[in-house]
This record gives sequence, structure tokens and C-alpha cells, in this order.
Amino acid sequence: MEDEQKLILNEYRRNPNQKINKVAKNLNIPLGNAIIGFNNLKLNYIDKFICLVNFDKIGFPIHVHLKFKANNVYKIKDIIRLNDFINSAYELENNNFYIECFFKNMNDYSDFCEYLIECDCSNIREHHIVEDISREQFVF
Repeated sequence: MEDEQKLILNEYRRNPNQKINKVAKNLNIPLGNAIIGFNNLKLNYIDKFICLVNFDKIGFPIHVHLKFKANNVYKIKDIIRLNDFINSAYELENNNFYIECFFKNMNDYSDFCEYLIECDCSNIREHHIVEDISREQFVF
């Protein structure tokens, strides 16, 4: 990735709502270079454009990160892909998984944890998120 593209990407990560001409102006680069650089970023580096949601404000106040060991990796991957409570999921080493979940209430959360146990998951460690301090902040 070229240095100019890094600057463009970082500028968009700081403020994704700005127009390309504003990015070019902020970075003091020609508009044509900014357009070409951004199009190259979309083709080669940007997976998708998303918005960050405050789940608490839309009725999902229980925010939990879970780490667990899955004895049936294929089954748990299917469960993860189909479960509406899971926002993000990562497979770690040694059949371990790390998932971020949002729930409307503690009953839903408790039912989900019981379901994981029924699906032969073990060593379940839970971390209740009290406050988002920083998200999607990384720049290079």
C-alpha cells in the first residue's frame, strides 16, 4: 500500500462521512490522486463499509464477550453463523473461540450460555462489558 493510500484510509477511518474532495483538501493532495487512491483501497483493502451501532440504545443492553473451547468445531461454527445474538466471532488456537454478543435481557443470555454447554462447549469464560472506551481506532 502506498503512503498516500495510507493517509486516505486513515482520514476516512477518522471521519467516514466526508466527501473525497474534503479528504483531498485535508491531506493537501490532488483530487484525482485521492479518487484513484480511494478506488484502489476499495478494490484491494476495504472489506466492507459499516456503521457502528450503540446496541444499548436499540434495546440490547447486555454486552458480553465469551471465550470457550468447542469440542465440535464444525457444529459451533454453524451455530455462530446462524445466531442472531452474536456480533463478532473469532476462532483461536486449539479449538477455542472468542465471541462478542448482545442480549435484550439476562434470560436470553442465560439461555445462550446453557445452549453452548449443550453443544459440548467447555471452559466458558465471560466478560461483561461495562463501557466501550474505544472502537475501530487503529490507524497506521
